[in-house]
Amino acid sequence: YTTCRRQPGPDWLPAWILRAANITLDNDEDVGVATNAVLSFKGIPVLPVPTISFPLSEKRKSGLLPPTIGVDNVNGVEITQPYYWNIAPNRDATFFPAFMSKRGVDLGGEFRYLEPAYQGTLRANLMPGDRLRDRGRWGVAFNHLGGLDMGLTGMRDLRVNLSLNRVSDDNY
Repeated sequence: YTTCRRQPGPDWLPAWILRAANITLDNDEDVGVATNAVLSFKGIPVLPVPTISFPLSEKRKSGLLPPTIGVDNVNGVEITQPYYWNIAPNRDATFFPAFMSKRGVDLGGEFRYLEPAYQGTLRANLMPGDRLRDRGRWGVAFNHLGGLDMGLTGMRDLRVNLSLNRVSDDNY
């Protein structure tokens, strides 16, 4: 959970520790599962976790990401629960629905791709009914960076950087 060392205490002791009653490691699937776990910060239990799965290597894994919770005077209480989808080694998507107590629901998502000659991101948000503006709102952003082979000897690739953005209104 962190690379910060716990101070005071031994150098090897992390500030965040996840303890579980049972941990199962599946080396064939490269996944571990902990049940009846508790997340502690500096020895103080912070969050009970009935079941959690985690990768055993550097591989990416689909699943829920930690939620974001915020409070301000415009949106009110805002809770976002992202979900990460590992589609392929060079493709992924994150969905991040949010609830804002003063505005309503905001449905967001981001798709990323990465190839040897190009890469890009498509991001979209939809707020079907913004209670503060009394209408639906949306935003779309697409970014692509790549190269085109000119097919001419001694001629370098033509670099392409495309950035498209569109929103439902000037204040979104």
